[in-house]
Amino acid sequence: LPEHTNLDVTRSILDELGKDSSMIEHVTDRAGHDRRYAVSTKKIEALGWKSTRDFEKGIRETVRWYADHPEWWEPLLKTQK
Repeated sequence: LPEHTNLDVTRSILDELGKDSSMIEHVTDRAGHDRRYAVSTKKIEALGWKSTRDFEKGIRETVRWYADHPEWWEPLLKTQK
């Protein structure tokens, strides 16, 4: 499977929302900053699971769901204050 950088994912999200990449703010690395996230599906595939969508379709569907359901996530913002 192809790997996607954090920047790739960020650009996909902005693209789906119709936002410009000028919204991206690059920051300097910090101690403990994750440089890579990796998930292997080998074990679950051995049990017969198969992905039904590719990354691009999946990220777009996920972003669209959150954009269409602010009633689900907006209350969570209040708990972070």
